[in-house]
Amino acid sequence: MKMKKATVVSSYAIRGIGEDLKDSKNILIAQNDNEFSQKIVLALTDKKLNRYIGKNASIVIKKHYSFNKFKKIIQEVID
Repeated sequence: MKMKKATVVSSYAIRGIGEDLKDSKNILIAQNDNEFSQKIVLALTDKKLNRYIGKNASIVIKKHYSFNKFKKIIQEVID
């Protein structure tokens, strides 16, 4: 996601961080095997959608999951 690539995941894989991720906006979320394969094909064939999701995913990662963000949280716990 940080590399601005569309990512296909299961809903199980994003539990706990799902509030920041929205299907077809910054990630592709599949509910079953059939959806998983369909979304992989979609990500590979729809270049415009791939770029859109990748760009938005990168923004989410930088905003909520960057090294500096975690560093700040850890520092607050230590202090």
